[in-house]
Amino acid sequence: MRKLGILLAGVMALFAQTAMADIKIGVVDVQQILAQAPQVKKMGQQLESEFKARQSELEKQQKKLQEDFAKLEKNKAVMNASERGKKEEDLRRMQRDLRLKSEDFQQDANLQQNLRMQQFIEELEKIIAQVAEAQSFDLILQRDGLPFVSNQLDITTEVIETLKK
Repeated sequence: MRKLGILLAGVMALFAQTAMADIKIGVVDVQQILAQAPQVKKMGQQLESEFKARQSELEKQQKKLQEDFAKLEKNKAVMNASERGKKEEDLRRMQRDLRLKSEDFQQDANLQQNLRMQQFIEELEKIIAQVAEAQSFDLILQRDGLPFVSNQLDITTEVIETLKK
């Protein structure tokens, strides 16, 4: 019985090697592509320029708020309780409004970045498929999480060069 099990395991290993010999597997490093693709760099620059005015305005408002708090702290001793209470309430309201504006700004920026990154990923998937077909790969895996990959299987450079065209 034991010999039959060993024989069966050997036959299965032989069939597995034969089946695998016909499959060409490639690997792509998406993190490297994201770091080197000109489209990603351009996307970052576009987002920065689109949101720069809003960010500057928020920073300006934050600076003014800090100055107003410092001014209140400095003049606190000479202000009557009613005047001080009103000023503190106004500053807290301004601080709350600024926090909400900052959160809205961050959400808008993240949404735009995610939308554009999704568009790029769709384009990237098409290019990976083109490179894979051109080199007759049957399967492309992401390099992330793979303990070892031979450089002969890596098509990352070819994908980056295609993106640069």
